[in-house]
Amino acid sequence: MTDAFHISNVPERMKSRFTGKPERLSICFWMWALFNSVSDEEYPDYADRVVREIKDRGFNCVRMDDGAGLFCDIHGAPRGPIRWHLQAGPYQATRQKPGEGSGLIPKRLLIFCKAAEKYEVKLILSSWYYMHTNWHLEESINAELFEALPSAADRIQYFTDEHDRILRLLKENDLLHVVAFVELFNEFDNMKFTLTGNTSGITPEEAAQWRPLQETAYDRLKRNYPELLFAYDSHTPRMMKELIPRNVDILNFHYYYMWSSLYGWLDKSLSGQFQKDMDFPPETAYFLRKDRLHYEDVVRERTRYTKIRNGFEWTPRIMVYNSLDPAKIPELEQRLTEKFEERCGDFMSYLKEGLACVIKIRDEVLPGAPIVMGEGTSCCTCEKVLFEEHSDKFWSLLEEQALILRESGLWGTVIRTAANPEDVSWNMREKSFRKVNELFLNGEAGE
Repeated sequence: MTDAFHISNVPERMKSRFTGKPERLSICFWMWALFNSVSDEEYPDYADRVVREIKDRGFNCVRMDDGAGLFCDIHGAPRGPIRWHLQAGPYQATRQKPGEGSGLIPKRLLIFCKAAEKYEVKLILSSWYYMHTNWHLEESINAELFEALPSAADRIQYFTDEHDRILRLLKENDLLHVVAFVELFNEFDNMKFTLTGNTSGITPEEAAQWRPLQETAYDRLKRNYPELLFAYDSHTPRMMKELIPRNVDILNFHYYYMWSSLYGWLDKSLSGQFQKDMDFPPETAYFLRKDRLHYEDVVRERTRYTKIRNGFEWTPRIMVYNSLDPAKIPELEQRLTEKFEERCGDFMSYLKEGLACVIKIRDEVLPGAPIVMGEGTSCCTCEKVLFEEHSDKFWSLLEEQALILRESGLWGTVIRTAANPEDVSWNMREKSFRKVNELFLNGEAGE
C-alpha cells in the first residue's frame, strides 16, 4: 500500500494543472447525462436538480459522454439536433438508460457544465461512441462514423477534432475549470472489434501502430489546452503497457471484480456463451417465464433504427433479464445473496491484486501519474433485481473498498458503476452513497 493521494505529491510537470482540483475525486458514473427524454427547454432545470442531488450524495465529480461525434460530421459541418432512441425498445438493456429524445448536444453540454460549476462538481469528459452510445443513435450517423472512418487513424483524428471543438466551446464560455480531465475514448483497449472485426487480443504490431496515433492526438490537445489534464482509459487493471500513451497525465482503469462471480451463472454472456438463441441451462431456465423472449425478439428491437455493429453479447443479456419471472425474483435475490456470501472473502483479495497490477504498470510507464478507477465493482444490468440494494453486507464491502482505494493512493474512484440519478438505488441507498464517498474522501464518515 502507498500513502493516500495528495495533490502536493504529483510530479512537478503537472502541479499547475491540479490548481482548483479536489484533493480526491468521488465519481458519479453517469455515461448518458446528456441523453434523456427531457427537452432542450426543460434541460436547464433538470440539470440543476440532478447535479444538486449528485452533490448531496457526496459525489464531487461526474464521468460522462461529452457528445464527441455529435458536434460536427466528418467534414466539420455542425450536425444540428440529434435524435436518440432506446437501445432495445420496450426491453430494458442497462441501468443507464437514455430515453427517447432529441436535442442540440453542444447546448446541453454547456447547460450541464454550468450546473456543475454552480454546485462545484468536476467533470471527466470521455466518449463511449464506439463502445455503447452508437446503440442509441440513427443509422445515418453510425454509417458515417463506422464505415466512412474505417481505420484507427481515421477515428482517432476525427475524435481528436471533436474533443478540440468541445474544449474550445467550453473555453469560449469560461468553463474549462469544471473539467477534471479528458479521455479521448472510453476503454480504448477494448475497441479492437469495432476497428478490425476481430475479438482476439491486441497484437504487439497493432499496439505499435495505435500508441503513436494516440500520442499525436494528446500532444495536440495538450498544446491547445495546456491547463487541462488528459487520461488514458482501460477496461482492466492488467492493461497492455505497449498501448498506453506515454504523454498522458492520468491512468484510468476499470475493474469489475465482482461481476462474473455474482452474475455469471445467470448471465452466461459474461463467459461468451448464448451468442444465439440456445437452450438455457437449468439454473438459468428456472428463473425465466415460460413465454420468455427469444434472440430474434431482441434483435428486432435493437435494429429498429440502426445496425448492430458491436455489443453483440448484450442481446442474450437483454433476453435473459427481460424474461425473468417476477414471482421468482425474491428467490433469485436470495440465490445471489448466497453467491455473494460464498465469495465475499475473495473479493477484497481480487481488488488488492488488481490494484497492485495497475500500480506496477503505472510505475513502469507513467511514473508518478495519478490513478483513477472510473468504472467497476459489479454490474447488475436489471433494475428489477435488487440484491445489491437490499444487502447491507454488500454496502459494508463497498465501504471497505473505499478505504482500500484511498490507502492505495488513488486520486478518484466510483462506488460502483450503477450509481447515478437514473438508477433505482439513487433514493434507496442515498445515505449509503454519502457514507462510502465520505470514507474515500476523508478516511472516515460522519453520522
